[in-house]
Amino acid sequence: MYIRVGWRLWGVLCVVLLMWSVPVASAWASAKYKFALIIGHNKGKGLPTLRFAEKDARRVAGLLKELGEFRKGHIKVLLRPTRKTLKKTLLDFQRKFAKLPKEKVTFLFYYSGHSKPTHFQLGDDKYMFSDLMGTIKKLPAGLRLMIVDSCYSGQLTLAKGKERRASGKGAAVVDISDWQQSQGPRVEGLALLASSGENEQSYESNQLRSSFFTSSLLAGLRGAADSNNNQEVTLNEVYQYTKRQTVVHSTKHNVPVQRPVFLWELRGKDSVILTKVAQASARVAFERGIKGHCFLLQRHEIIHEFAKEANRRVVVGVRSGKYEIQLRRKGWVAVHYATIKARQRYLIKSSSVKWKFVGTKQGIRGRGSRPSMFGVGMLLDYTPLGSLGIHGIGLTLAMDLRNIVRVGLRYQFTFLNTDEIPHVIHEMGLRVGVGNKFHFANTDIWLGALLEPRLTIRQLSGTKTYANVGVLFGGSVQLNYYLSPDLSVRMSFSGGGIATFYYPTAQLKPAFDFSAGVILHL
Repeated sequence: MYIRVGWRLWGVLCVVLLMWSVPVASAWASAKYKFALIIGHNKGKGLPTLRFAEKDARRVAGLLKELGEFRKGHIKVLLRPTRKTLKKTLLDFQRKFAKLPKEKVTFLFYYSGHSKPTHFQLGDDKYMFSDLMGTIKKLPAGLRLMIVDSCYSGQLTLAKGKERRASGKGAAVVDISDWQQSQGPRVEGLALLASSGENEQSYESNQLRSSFFTSSLLAGLRGAADSNNNQEVTLNEVYQYTKRQTVVHSTKHNVPVQRPVFLWELRGKDSVILTKVAQASARVAFERGIKGHCFLLQRHEIIHEFAKEANRRVVVGVRSGKYEIQLRRKGWVAVHYATIKARQRYLIKSSSVKWKFVGTKQGIRGRGSRPSMFGVGMLLDYTPLGSLGIHGIGLTLAMDLRNIVRVGLRYQFTFLNTDEIPHVIHEMGLRVGVGNKFHFANTDIWLGALLEPRLTIRQLSGTKTYANVGVLFGGSVQLNYYLSPDLSVRMSFSGGGIATFYYPTAQLKPAFDFSAGVILHL
């Protein structure tokens, strides 16, 4: 009796737990009718012709078909449309949506092309920002998403006269947490992701074959933005990743910083899932220990690029085929060749990444590899011949400033000395070197001149202590062997002369020292 009742209760409990364990469908995934209008236009009257706006539009459309769960025929692509064509297309969507239940309709608008501070420049035609915002706001769709990649696109956040809640270039218009506290699970309303602030320009890259913004957007949608590794990329995740990477791209080029902005007018608590990485025909996974900027190439052309951070697993959706996978860090590159089959999850392990130094000038202009800005480490010193002693040992806190300057804060202790009076010697100095670095495979050699003011304290066996100042001058050769892009083993050889001052005379002697240790390159 008790056993039967217990199993019945257990069965009811399992049903309840199962119902609770089924995740609430996202606003995006639960939408029965999902439509997208994708626009690309390379031309703009009085403006230089863009190279990749139309290509970016095709790539966004292809990714939405691949990972966005759009039905066939629900994605409309317009390349080089006129104002009349765009207006008619939006009217067609409005008529189509009017026949459908509004709460089950989701509409995504994407534009890549020229803009001026008040309007899109569609070749010779103008389409006012205010007209577009007004039209999309009136569409009978429960959820409307706008992604705009053009100069001054942040003006769209002001096209309706909405007051900004944060100041400064590129500041978000509405805090992301605002809509998450709204009542009701279903997300409804309008969200806008703009590629730049209202007074900023947007840029494209010849080597990326794309704009900074759309390249980052595509990478995020393919899985690079999936911060919780659940194989689903949300609107919030895409915004955070795209903003961060667009800023990074622009700072590594000789252009002003480009900062995407976001406008939220959403109600509800569900996540807005834009893509599902598991829907890809194949996937590439990178282990946590891998760090760098990743490029996936086919036939020497970049197909995908994204940032891979340390201590985070990344899985990106790709199409099956042969790939050259490059990882780049501070002048280092690791190349991996892979044939990825359909439905395969191809894993790249940390142990399979073999770094090779290729120099700081390889890569596109202002991007990718760059020299280490700063290095710090600890060296063990040995001085066979010094100013007043021989066979001294000590420590150096070494600091590198780019490829030119070497700084060392040194301490040395010597038992044996060249004088007849027995005493121990403590020496402290600040060594500064100026020179240049030369690279050879996984090794670099730094050659330079050095100068080191130092304080020498002589302590006799009794109670007497003497202090003298001096200066060491000469040259130095430093050899670094890189164990990884961030860590090297250093051997240093320095020699020259050292002048020690005694009142009222000075003594000049030769000096040599050797150092070995590790350097962390930041």
